[in-house]
Amino acid sequence: MQFVSNDSVLVYSPQRNKMQGFHLIYDHGDVYNFAGEWFRIKKIEKDSMQMQRLSIKGHVIAQDIRSDVRMTFYSEHYIKDVLKSTVADLQKPSAADTAYIREMVRKSDLNPTKASSAFAGTQAVAFKPLSQVVRVEKLRTVDKLNGKSESYDYLYPEYRVEIHKAYQDFGYSFTCVVDKHGKIYLDSFRNDMPEYYEKRKKVLEGIIEVYLQNLLQVTPAKTLGIPHSSLITLNVAGRLK
Repeated sequence: MQFVSNDSVLVYSPQRNKMQGFHLIYDHGDVYNFAGEWFRIKKIEKDSMQMQRLSIKGHVIAQDIRSDVRMTFYSEHYIKDVLKSTVADLQKPSAADTAYIREMVRKSDLNPTKASSAFAGTQAVAFKPLSQVVRVEKLRTVDKLNGKSESYDYLYPEYRVEIHKAYQDFGYSFTCVVDKHGKIYLDSFRNDMPEYYEKRKKVLEGIIEVYLQNLLQVTPAKTLGIPHSSLITLNVAGRLK
């Protein structure tokens, strides 16, 4: 990142291999918007700026993990003259990055069915149909009016699965954990009637075990090439025909 003025910044784009300009829009307090995201400035030093990426919906900042993402931007001068490096080299994963991810994987392996120890992968879960009776689509969930930005799309991947020749017509939406071996575990689902919770739970677990695990080749999420558990949302529709 290169500091330019009070109302704009330059951010390096690896896709275009050059710096790109963004307007820095001041909102209120210490909250700013640029590159389609909201940030809070945590610390400014001579050659760097630490920012916290925020999840905002209806002018309300989420006070949970959705807003617990920190980023440090360095000036072009600091990268070139002090670090004697380039943006491209600094973006490469280090040994510390790999060690950190391996430790997170180790913790998630202790509780592979728990969403609390799963984390989003730089490569999301992928599904490959093994039969013509099933179709899968990864949904784009970006909805900025409702606080779902590109970051939300990355952190909370969502899929639609359509199964033909099912035992009956049905439609369910639920979250699940996919472990590093590609096994799917039911996490949460909407249930407005507590007395039917166990029955609904058994139905959804049956759909996962009978249909999804048999009709789909599941590739787990990966970060730095390391497979690990991650949380996803599935919208599954069954059709008799």
